[in-house]
Amino acid sequence: MKKFLRFAGEVKSWTCLSFTGAVVIYTLFDYVSYCLSPKTSAWFSLEGFLSRKISYRVLYPMLGLSICITLLQYVFFSGKVIKKMSYSLRMLLFGTLCFGVCVLFAACFGWFWLDHPGHWAAFIGIFLIAFGVFSLGFELYFRVMGQKYDAALGRSQKRQNCEESVNKQE
Repeated sequence: MKKFLRFAGEVKSWTCLSFTGAVVIYTLFDYVSYCLSPKTSAWFSLEGFLSRKISYRVLYPMLGLSICITLLQYVFFSGKVIKKMSYSLRMLLFGTLCFGVCVLFAACFGWFWLDHPGHWAAFIGIFLIAFGVFSLGFELYFRVMGQKYDAALGRSQKRQNCEESVNKQE
């Protein structure tokens, strides 16, 4: 039960991050497309920004997509399912499966016309940019956390060595 609760906590946290990122990306692209439309007179308008809405038709599939991608993250990066695999192979497989899940959601929920090559090009471009930004963000986060843990481990080992040398002198 303890393992399940720990798993649920991790998945919940990762899903929140993923969903927040998806909503931010959607908001940015929606607003840019709004600003580029011929009906818009100004590049930036607070009124135009605040008038944009996200429908449940978009919101719930994004939540489902976030849950699916979070489960893939758990499989590939928690170290509890896949234990021995090179990082580059993990990223390649993870990215490929994420793309497949995104295509499935796009097809099922009609995010764009599937028979239009320009829409596919935009979809692939947005996916690659988002995947790159998220990957870079996680990489930076884990490097910073790794440095903090290494520093804490170094202080702990130094303190332990000092205590051992004091105990030997007594």
